[in-house]
Amino acid sequence: ARMSSAFYNDDKLFDQKSTTLKDFIKFDYDLDDCFEIQSTAEFIIHHDYHKIALQFPDELLNIASEVAVKLQRLISNSIMTDQEISGNKKEDKKREVYILGDTSYSSCCVDEVACDHIDADVVIHYGRACMSKPTRLPVRYVFGRKKLDLNKFKEALSSHFMMTSSSTNTDTSKYMLLFYDLQYHHHLSDIKHVISSSSFHDRVLCSDITKEYVPSRQNS
Repeated sequence: ARMSSAFYNDDKLFDQKSTTLKDFIKFDYDLDDCFEIQSTAEFIIHHDYHKIALQFPDELLNIASEVAVKLQRLISNSIMTDQEISGNKKEDKKREVYILGDTSYSSCCVDEVACDHIDADVVIHYGRACMSKPTRLPVRYVFGRKKLDLNKFKEALSSHFMMTSSSTNTDTSKYMLLFYDLQYHHHLSDIKHVISSSSFHDRVLCSDITKEYVPSRQNS
C-alpha cells in the first residue's frame, strides 16, 4: 500500500513536477542558454542529422514548441552555408524537428520506440536523465542549467576538510566523492579547477558525464 501511494498519488506527482519546473524558471531561465539551443544546432549540423526528435518531460512541454521553433530556425538556415563550406554538392535535404508526445517509459529514459514512429536520426533528450545507454539511436542530453556560487562552493569544501582534519575520525572521513545535480553539469570545468587548485585536490573525486552518445557507425 505504501509503494502504491508513492507511485500513484496525483498530488505528490503534481507537486514534484511543479517543483522541477520552478527550478528551471528560477535558475538561468534564458531559453537559449538554459536549453543550449545553439550548441544543440551545431551538434545536429556537424553529424548531418535530418529527422530530429525532441523528447521533453511533461513538466517542460509548455516550452517545447518555443525550443523547437528556435532550433528549427537555426538548423534550417544553416543548410546551404554548411554545404558551401564543406563543398558538398549533394541534393538539399531538409532538417526537420519533431516533438515527441507521451513517452513509452519514464521520461528520464530515451524513448527510442517513439522515435521509430518518425524514423528519427537522433534524439535530443531534455531534463533529468537516468543516462541509460540507448541501443541504437544517437542522443544528446540537455539537462538545463542552474547557477552555482563558486566562492561558496570553495568555502564549503575548505570547511569540510578543516573539520575532518581536526576531528578524531579515521582517515577515510577526509576523502570526498562529489556528486552533483545534472543541472550543474555545465559548471564541471570550474568545479574541477577549484578542486585542482586547492590543498585537498588529491582527496576529492568528481565524476564526469558524457552528454552526447553517437554509435560508432555514425562517426564515419
